[in-house]
Amino acid sequence: ELSKGMKVKLSLIIALSHNADFLLFDEPTSGLDPKVRNDILEEIEIIKKENNPAIFFSSHNMLDIERLADRIIMINNGKIVFNEKKENLLNNWKKLEFQSEDVFNPKNDDNFIYMKSKKDNLYNALIKNYNQEIEKNIKKSGIINLSIIELSLEEIFLECLEIKNENIK
Repeated sequence: ELSKGMKVKLSLIIALSHNADFLLFDEPTSGLDPKVRNDILEEIEIIKKENNPAIFFSSHNMLDIERLADRIIMINNGKIVFNEKKENLLNNWKKLEFQSEDVFNPKNDDNFIYMKSKKDNLYNALIKNYNQEIEKNIKKSGIINLSIIELSLEEIFLECLEIKNENIK
């Protein structure tokens, strides 16, 4: 009898033997030991480079997604939360922590995904498309102690999951 890892490898070999233009993977590395998981991901990377098929890769493993994806679609409760290029997510989505002497309101800035205030005018905000212009406008608004926090893909996902329980802008 084949182990789970060997079954996945065999399924991958069979699927890839057709040189398909589209590949669908649903949790292909779930439950695999680290060595077999890495082997599977390496094979997918080779096929991606050599044949350039369209690949739909469904996974709860953010490391796998970060390793393979060019574009990431987050779905929560059947609704698309975002559909972004991985590079944009990792480079431009930031978490801000800051203090403001007044109530801070980013007005109609669609780059603020959510903002929550804590006591003593302390704020946390999740921002997409962060750039120097946004930073300049934030600093002009009288905030102090601005911290700009880089986020991993997993942290972005977790922040987005928290949105439904927060003061969403």
